[in-house]
Amino acid sequence: MDRRNLKEPREDGAVDFAGLVTLDLSTAPRAWLSCTLSAAGLQGPGEVAPGEILTLVGAGLGPSAGAAFTLVNGAVPRELQGTRVLFDGQPAPVLYAQNGQVNAIAPYSLIPGTTVTLDVEYNGMRLGTPLTVTPARPRIFTLDGSGSGYAAALNQDGSTTARRILRSRARSFRCFSPGQDRPRLLCAKAR
Repeated sequence: MDRRNLKEPREDGAVDFAGLVTLDLSTAPRAWLSCTLSAAGLQGPGEVAPGEILTLVGAGLGPSAGAAFTLVNGAVPRELQGTRVLFDGQPAPVLYAQNGQVNAIAPYSLIPGTTVTLDVEYNGMRLGTPLTVTPARPRIFTLDGSGSGYAAALNQDGSTTARRILRSRARSFRCFSPGQDRPRLLCAKAR
């Protein structure tokens, strides 16, 4: 687009380009879902495994200020400040909701080899995308969120310093791995 011919927006929000084309931005969509990724490492768009924690990225997905879940009667809520995530119409637990990102847990009832429709609903607006269900997509959460480097692990005493795991032979540690058939708490002894 030649920006020299672009005129200032009118009061009604429309923009004229060289007097030939009028773009009415007041009716443009203000929400979209751009990708779905594994929350552990932000990898693997277009797929989901039963029980996987997903990060959904886009705009208009939730409230402008981020909201994290609190347990309701011992369970993660299926709606968070007007945001719902649905798999073939069935609500899923929502961990975090914000305008540009939503984190949710895929239902364990998903059947590998099928395709499901994932919808994000916020205040009545629904955005959807198809996902292929895979048997497993194991990942380990890492300290920097990249999917590589030090694991986001807990030492035997509950501390989170991953570097200490490597220094102590007598200690054990725990890390969390979503995207498997059932949630798994992986335990290992440092060697």
